Amino acid sequence: YSGIIHKSVAPSLPKLQGTEKQVAWANQIREDALETAGKNIKLNQDRLKQYGPGMKNMYEPRIDAYKQVRQNLYTALTKISNASDIIDKRHIISADMVTKEADRIEEQIRKKKKK
Repeated sequence: YSGIIHKSVAPSLPKLQGTEKQVAWANQIREDALETAGKNIKLNQDRLKQYGPGMKNMYEPRIDAYKQVRQNLYTALTKISNASDIIDKRHIISADMVTKEADRIEEQIRKKKKK
């Protein structure tokens, strides 16, 4: 796993069962999804540092949303040990779905803050 993914958590993901090709593909799917969340957390943290505290309301909900998505992914992925299950679910574990889920969570966070 890349440096974007917390190394303390990545080893806790189960070793996948399946053919060599299935395992390689499923590992790539897991890594891509987690990396998407991690890169977006870092990107938004960097933007917050660059633009300063005045932009806190813009970037913090986004950072929190991606952190929640990443945690949800870890939780779900620790329960899957068959490579074929991850391959079958690749459309809901995709980078695109990570972003859509973060958007949904960010919207919820913003609604709560308005109350």
